[in-house]
Amino acid sequence: MKWKIDKDVKIPAQYSKNSHWRELIADMEEGDSVGDLTQNQANGLSALMRKNGINAVGRKMVDKVGVVDTEPIYRVWHNGPKADERGLRRSGSPTDTQGIDPGVLQQAEAHEDKHNIVEDTKEVFKKINEELLVIAKRKKGKA
Repeated sequence: MKWKIDKDVKIPAQYSKNSHWRELIADMEEGDSVGDLTQNQANGLSALMRKNGINAVGRKMVDKVGVVDTEPIYRVWHNGPKADERGLRRSGSPTDTQGIDPGVLQQAEAHEDKHNIVEDTKEVFKKINEELLVIAKRKKGKA
């Protein structure tokens, strides 16, 4: 079978099942919410919000008095950006500088433009371990 090459055929817009949710998320601000959702819709919207860096909070809403619904109603709130988006650091993260000598940090910053951060870190730990061995030997010699 021979294939035919077509010229000047425009690429159609990409269709996404989530496109209506993406538009909705783009219009939301912190504190806004969307209601009258099924559980599947609420879970999907929450997951998409989290994927886009937004803290999402979903709740099953209490049924209204005198109204009998066959399916519970859910609501999802925009609860601000995720912690990482706010620039907060988690304890023990690679960027955590607690307990590191400022001189070591200055040395790492001096070499940052060379992109040798991993190698510099290995070198620093190697020197620290060497110094700890010297200190341990001195303590054994005094005892």
